[in-house]
Amino acid sequence: SNAIRWPKPITHSSSSSTQVISDLISRALDNAPSAKLFQVSIQADLAVNGKDVFVLSNGSTSGSIQISASTGVAAAWGFNYYLKYVADSSVYWSGKNIRLSNSTLFPIHEPIRIVANDLYRWYGNPCTFSYSAVFWNFSRWEKEIDWMAMNGINLVYATTGMEYIYNKVFLRMGFPQTELDDYFTGPAFLAWFRMGNLQKHGGPLSNRWHQTQFQLAKQIIQRMTDIGIIPVLPAFTGFMPRTAPLRFPLARFHNSSSWDGFGCNESCLPYLDPTDSFFQKVGVELLNETITLLNLTSHFYACDLFNEMTPPTSDPGYLADVNAGIFQAMKTVDPNAVWYNFL
Repeated sequence: SNAIRWPKPITHSSSSSTQVISDLISRALDNAPSAKLFQVSIQADLAVNGKDVFVLSNGSTSGSIQISASTGVAAAWGFNYYLKYVADSSVYWSGKNIRLSNSTLFPIHEPIRIVANDLYRWYGNPCTFSYSAVFWNFSRWEKEIDWMAMNGINLVYATTGMEYIYNKVFLRMGFPQTELDDYFTGPAFLAWFRMGNLQKHGGPLSNRWHQTQFQLAKQIIQRMTDIGIIPVLPAFTGFMPRTAPLRFPLARFHNSSSWDGFGCNESCLPYLDPTDSFFQKVGVELLNETITLLNLTSHFYACDLFNEMTPPTSDPGYLADVNAGIFQAMKTVDPNAVWYNFL
């Protein structure tokens, strides 16, 4: 069968998920005593055909609220539902407006049960990480991850720190650091570097940047998975340093077109044709390294080729083969891979 076998949402033991969501509630309420009045229970069997469910009701002790949910994300979503529709409160990107007292909660007149419309709820796109999040520290990411969970988001693009991994693998392939420094853009332009539109512009990236971003990536992914959010990991698109065609003359490379007025000194990246066997070697090595260093197999991978650029040919057969080559590298590493493609 060619039917997609969708990976299941991330779940943890009831006790660990309960504590993670209780901590989220405390952060949202600024550690007010009323945060302790929310009783959280994670019960995977509440799910309906794999879709998240939460139930809100009055708790077993006086003045408490019970949140029963299928996953940690569903529990956080249920808490936010209570804030918005019972307590007339809100938590948003630029702040919060909490209309609860420090020590009491509004009761629920009758139980509220919500079933998610969809199995997965997506957040962000490749540009988000340059438009908004490029200089965030973990404290800011923690707020964002809390906000994601409180809005039911359970599938999130996770590209922070990927340059550390690519730098490591490309060094192993024989590229000197000087050529890699000439390849990576500066931090604010990494979204367009990752999509193959830019190279070098605003760079190089310092060793400290590589190290701190990779450590940040591990913190982000750990918190996401603790809550139950699935990180979508980057897979190999084929873009490589400008010297790659000289270093690997037997492989088939194309030069991408110049992008958005940038000259070829900072654009026109070479990309390894996904129909070339060497693509499989590089793609498999990069994805294996990503999974190993991040200690995660989420089964979801993102890869976008030809973003705002023209393929070498518009022949449908060739484009189908390109997609097959990209996906094959993912499946070699992870037979349960699902490719999340923006284009």
